[in-house]
Amino acid sequence: MSTENTENVTMSVNEQLSEVETTETTEVAATTPVNLTVGGLANVRRLLELAVERGAFKANEMTAVGRVYDEFVGGLNTLAAQIQATQPTVAESTTAETTPV
Repeated sequence: MSTENTENVTMSVNEQLSEVETTETTEVAATTPVNLTVGGLANVRRLLELAVERGAFKANEMTAVGRVYDEFVGGLNTLAAQIQATQPTVAESTTAETTPV
């Protein structure tokens, strides 16, 4: 048996496994509604902060954890700003309701 044949067999097996995994993931995603809120994301941020405070990560992992934390908080702040920009302020909604047409 040559090396080329072994690679083809391995590739075929991997392709079949990824098809099965994709099908299972799609079925789970289709049946489970996702309820993700800004409050939930803020809780994840706090969990990361607590894990760092309690020493859950090794010193050599801190750079990677910090990078993920910074990206996460940046995305969370951007999302919160977008939500705030799309919601009318109390003054705007009151003015719109009382302005005669």
